[in-house]
Amino acid sequence: MSNELLVALISLSGVLVSVFVSVLISLRATNTELQKLRTEIQQTYTNKVLEKRIETYPALYCLLSDFAKKSWLKTFSQNEINSLYHDTNKWHSKNSILFSAQTNVVSYRFFGVLRKLKNKEWSSDNLHEFVNGSLAEFELALKSDIGIYIVEFSDPEKRFHTHTDIASAITKQTNAVNE
Repeated sequence: MSNELLVALISLSGVLVSVFVSVLISLRATNTELQKLRTEIQQTYTNKVLEKRIETYPALYCLLSDFAKKSWLKTFSQNEINSLYHDTNKWHSKNSILFSAQTNVVSYRFFGVLRKLKNKEWSSDNLHEFVNGSLAEFELALKSDIGIYIVEFSDPEKRFHTHTDIASAITKQTNAVNE
């Protein structure tokens, strides 16, 4: 092999290695930028959903809270149960698309129990269960969806995995205080 050909092959291999390394670096940079763009889009979307939840959830929370207070004071009637059913269903039809998956499950249970109460299948015991169970869990799910975790327990190390865990702990704590 002649020296010129050897020099040309060495030069060509250097150029090929250089092009290969440049392509790899460019691909890595492009992937990094795409990942940043995806993250930015997700953050924008998440912020928009959160803003809309913060705008709409308080109205539903207020309905739930007012009903709970009336039941605690034993100043509710069948009309109030019917009103809660009507008002929460109306809100649900317009805004439930904003629910997280977990809040959607909680709302399904809530509306199942509320439907029974509306159909006059209630007593003071199951109304108490409803308020301290399904309704309280729904309130916590709404709070969770908008990032409010103001639940204080005597054990600061206590950790919860679901809304059900929190509702159960609150019910136990409420029952302990009432006894």
